Amino acid sequence: MDQTETRIRQLLHEIAAIPLDAPAGADLYLELGVASVHALELLGALETRFGLPVPDDDFVEATSISG
Repeated sequence: MDQTETRIRQLLHEIAAIPLDAPAGADLYLELGVASVHALELLGALETRFGLPVPDDDFVEATSISG
């Protein structure tokens, strides 16, 4: 697991209580139960922690940790 994935897992754990060892390919919404409000919080946290804007289209298409 690379550093980026580790940081994303930590954010998901903090924001949506997703287990740190959740499968990387599991669907965030259908399998892991991430609510839309948590997804919006995650988007803001990703942009803040990584210091990069995340285009809405890219974020919507990324439906797993590995995505």
